Amino acid sequence: MSRRCPVVVFCLCLGAAVLAEPARAQPAAQPFGTLREQAAMQQDWLKKRLDTFLAPLMRTHGIDMWVIPMREYMEDPVFTALVAPETFAARRRTIYVFFDTCAAAGTAPSAACVERIALGGTSQGGVFEARRSTQKAAGDVGRGQQAELWGDEQWQALKTVIEERTPKVIGINRSTVFAFSDGLTSGELQGMSAALGDAWTAKFRDAEALPLELIASRLPDEEAFFEKMTALVWSMTQEMFSSTTITPGTTKTSDLVWWWRQRVNALGLDTWFQPSVSVQRQGQTAEQIGSDPVIQRGDVLHCDVGITVARLNTDTQHNAYVLKDGETDAPAGLRQDERGEVSDHDPEDDHRARTDAGAGAEQGGEHDRRQGQSQDRDHGRPQADGHRRGDREPRELSGHQAGGGAQEQRREHDAHVELGDRRG
Repeated sequence: MSRRCPVVVFCLCLGAAVLAEPARAQPAAQPFGTLREQAAMQQDWLKKRLDTFLAPLMRTHGIDMWVIPMREYMEDPVFTALVAPETFAARRRTIYVFFDTCAAAGTAPSAACVERIALGGTSQGGVFEARRSTQKAAGDVGRGQQAELWGDEQWQALKTVIEERTPKVIGINRSTVFAFSDGLTSGELQGMSAALGDAWTAKFRDAEALPLELIASRLPDEEAFFEKMTALVWSMTQEMFSSTTITPGTTKTSDLVWWWRQRVNALGLDTWFQPSVSVQRQGQTAEQIGSDPVIQRGDVLHCDVGITVARLNTDTQHNAYVLKDGETDAPAGLRQDERGEVSDHDPEDDHRARTDAGAGAEQGGEHDRRQGQSQDRDHGRPQADGHRRGDREPRELSGHQAGGGAQEQRREHDAHVELGDRRG
């Protein structure tokens, strides 16, 4: 039977260092409740977010009408910030219209100021006024139902909405700067422009930061939920980078990658990118180590992992050190904080730090994620301090940078990006 080796984990974040307790029992399945419970929570968030953020953002950016047309399978990036959790896609074509009725008078922005109209699709649980066709549905069976808006009739309905309100500025999601503000396709722009004519298209203005900031804006309830997600990720990472999962000389980095994928699935959760685990080894280059090395004592490990819950995503990077024979702790160079100091602290700090992991989030901008794909992030910043604790194992250590064998300075980012979903 192979002998297990302790693993010291460096949780790299924007903060000082912490040494956590030994890996706890596996988290229970459905740690965030059932999908139905999550959907009720998300619906409440949707209404509160639109009531809270939309009017001030439109006023800040000088846009009194915001028009967002899209087609099924080619949804605007802002789509999931506007729709109910049961909605997975635009309905053939959906046009969302927001109009600030108080802008002309200069009245303070409020939820009551903004009309929310859906030309196509549903009311999204009552947060939009969903307009139907003026024609009766085909195959009327006596209920007098109206047909669904479809095709050119949607553009004509949009023109009517605009003419009734005479906006000064019509914001559209077109940008050469922000990917999340560039959701208007060329075909939809062409169709909309042809239907509205020169007089109204002359009022088009690129919305630029408006959709970006609506996506990034978060309620206190969402931030609190996100902290729980981050705490779970830290717990899972501690288990992955532990002697219960890693057998030096046997376990490969790909084994940890698929351990993460399987554990996320077993918990009833999802992830929004393929996790990765890599090795740094003293005296060897990345080419010598290879793409899927067997983990050895003395290795510095790095992971990039995340989970998805309720359209929120985490993106966390941690480092770990695999103890050599005879070692009881990582080399001092790896335990240095950002000041180059190796500090001691009371073991009770470990428990508090683990409990409070993820305390705080601030709105982030947009930057490249990987392979040129741009993602917006809110950076969750777990706050912790201290790091030394006795000889219990495995143990976790958090710091802004790792010296010695760990050459890269890392940070932990926790994303609030909303993922696309289908039909509505």
